[in-house]
Amino acid sequence: MTTNCVTVTDRLADNLLHTNVQLGADYVFSVESTRRTQAGTATAAALLNVLSLGEIALGSSSTLPAENFGHALE
Repeated sequence: MTTNCVTVTDRLADNLLHTNVQLGADYVFSVESTRRTQAGTATAAALLNVLSLGEIALGSSSTLPAENFGHALE
């Protein structure tokens, strides 16, 4: 039986191999990476039922955004 299911590891590998670049630039890989990041933010917002995308913070670990937020409050 064949499945069309894409695993988390498949998506991570694809990101690292094809769009692991600086966000916000105008070259093709950056445009795609920015689009994917924005889509992920929108998906997280829908999952958490927030009112604004500004309520979502993405980071490289589960604690880094909280640490950065704490430093911003100092």
